[in-house]
Amino acid sequence: MAFYRNDSQEARDAWEKYRIAMNEMKRAAKAFAASVGGEAVITRSMTSHRLHGVKFSPRKSLDIWTAPDKDFQTQRPRSAPRKGCDAQQREAHKSIKADFDARFPCMTVSSAPLYEAIGTDWGAAMFGGVGLFERDGVTYIDASTKLNDQCIEILGSEYDAAAAKPKRAAEAGEG
Repeated sequence: MAFYRNDSQEARDAWEKYRIAMNEMKRAAKAFAASVGGEAVITRSMTSHRLHGVKFSPRKSLDIWTAPDKDFQTQRPRSAPRKGCDAQQREAHKSIKADFDARFPCMTVSSAPLYEAIGTDWGAAMFGGVGLFERDGVTYIDASTKLNDQCIEILGSEYDAAAAKPKRAAEAGEG
């Protein structure tokens, strides 16, 4: 692994757009989950973050809702209520499903522009590993791949010192 820093305007702009999009997605996810009585579960892939679903405690009735999924314990309204449900439960299911589907925030926040701004892509991140964070307008990167000319190679001690600094309020939204 090599350590880099990048204080280019392009990297700062990419972080700001990423932070704004992440905060907006998290706000929408939390508001939606709270409106249905649950907790938002946000997942991450190599290229993005998104609302995976809503976790309920205690779990919702299996007559109307799916069983909690194995990985994240989230539930969604079933595609159809279970057999044996009465007319009132079927009507409740129809209303819940329509509301859930209409309001579920299908937002995805891509990390690709951020990777591009530092001179790499998600493929290099996946196969070689890339860790990054921002402090005081400077992007710090730990990567096993060569980055663009705007990235200055630094010592691990400088990287560690930056990582130990507390985040400013504006940086708190990073993923």
